[in-house]
Amino acid sequence: MAYHIVMASQDNFAVCVEKGIYGGTASTRPATDADIVASFCAITPDDFVFFYVKKKGIYGLWKVTSPPFYDEQSI
Repeated sequence: MAYHIVMASQDNFAVCVEKGIYGGTASTRPATDADIVASFCAITPDDFVFFYVKKKGIYGLWKVTSPPFYDEQSI
């Protein structure tokens, strides 16, 4: 079990809470996309997540219920 802090805007945080999901944004640089995907690989079920909402502060504690997955669908 580990703890993670993920960053979100105020609007994105509301979507995360409403839908129970968090995602990273794609980059224009492939190397950056690989870094984003790799950072999610460290998150496993039963870990805990805090949200850092930009210019607001840290919110949390949420429990991860499924492994990370790659999906390009917009939420």
